[in-house]
Amino acid sequence: MLGSIRQICVAFLLQMVFALTLNPSPASSRTWKIQPDGSGDAPTIQAGIDSAAVGDTVSVLSGTYFEAIDFVGKDIVVRGAMGGEN
Repeated sequence: MLGSIRQICVAFLLQMVFALTLNPSPASSRTWKIQPDGSGDAPTIQAGIDSAAVGDTVSVLSGTYFEAIDFVGKDIVVRGAMGGEN
């Protein structure tokens, strides 16, 4: 019986670690601010995407950016800092 309780506890702990690894809490997410002059948290949109973790946001300030971007399969948000109306 002790063996089965131990197996249940280990299985529960593994599920918790797995869930926390794949679903970070909103408190652990970050917003990467990107500015056209390269002085933001990352020098380019792609650098912000590359630096971002699951759940992060890459916020792009108004301006002209000459680059192609690739989300590289990440579950992140890339949005304009001024919203969709500008």
